Amino acid sequence: MATKPNAAAAVPPATPFEVAEAHYRRMQIAINKRGSSDADTKAFLDAVDVIDSTPASTLEEFARSFIIALDDGGSLPREEILDRLLADARRLVTSRFETLRLEYAELNTNRNLSEEGCARSSAIERIMANEPCQSVADARAKLRFIVDADQCGVRLDGEEAAQIATDAALYLAPEA
Repeated sequence: MATKPNAAAAVPPATPFEVAEAHYRRMQIAINKRGSSDADTKAFLDAVDVIDSTPASTLEEFARSFIIALDDGGSLPREEILDRLLADARRLVTSRFETLRLEYAELNTNRNLSEEGCARSSAIERIMANEPCQSVADARAKLRFIVDADQCGVRLDGEEAAQIATDAALYLAPEA
């Protein structure tokens, strides 16, 4: 008789949004099956409030969050929910590192930097090397920063470039 090992399947941890969405879906199914008692309606509306206030961590989660927000009451979401969705969208598709990269490239285009320009350029280099990525957009911006610096004739020291590349690799490796 063969025994099966009780090994747990490797499942990635759920994001806060995934947890909130699963609860929302359970409440939605309960109301659809049983009808809506006052307790069920309150539980569903509480689940809606939780999902409406939970930030998305990926573009896919953002899309699902947006659809749920529009589907909740059959009308446009409240202003605070729209504000949260807009903040999620900005965070997920834009990168402050991209803004910094563009500023750095502009500062270093002609390499005739004022004292203030040199200080700002150095500050951007420190930010790029020391502040971690939060998204794929951040990782891509940081790698483009290394190329831009090189094209402007700025040689980052090996440690700075390695820090930037290592940080970016954590977000870009799954895409390969």
